[in-house]
Amino acid sequence: MAILSLSYLGGRGDDEVTALAFDGAGALRVAGTTASADFPARSPLQGPGGGRDAFLATLDPASGTLVQATPYGGAGDETGLGLAVERGGSLLLLGGGEGPFLARIAGDGSAVRSTVTLERAAAAVALDPSGRPWIAGTAEEAGLLDAFASRLARDTLLQSSTAASIVRSNKPSRNGP
Repeated sequence: MAILSLSYLGGRGDDEVTALAFDGAGALRVAGTTASADFPARSPLQGPGGGRDAFLATLDPASGTLVQATPYGGAGDETGLGLAVERGGSLLLLGGGEGPFLARIAGDGSAVRSTVTLERAAAAVALDPSGRPWIAGTAEEAGLLDAFASRLARDTLLQSSTAASIVRSNKPSRNGP
């Protein structure tokens, strides 16, 4: 298999892409984590926050040209872990750091529509055929690691305020019948 296109994204610090998705127009959207104070932001929502920030970027898939990029984070360390693109073009950024979060960001990167705090850290986000977000990851319970997948209420991300404890476990007890 031959590489048809290759792009580098980052600054002088450590930078990592952890998720990618294509939007309805065919643009490549990537999410990840940057520790670069000189991360190449284009039309950013904000400047760099703490030591590490999550980021979102849009690349032209044909040329690899950076179209838009923004760090996302606060004073602490945040990581970008997952990415999904809604039908209307909004981006769902799954992240961690001070606390696990799911942010809904305008497709052009111009505004944060909402952010919710998750009860459990997650490693992936996807949309089901009806457009509802799902998150998945690993949780520790009784000293053992268990995989989980949780569907979020559609209106969870339409709220403009932070909602706590939106992920609930419906896992059966390990104690057996």
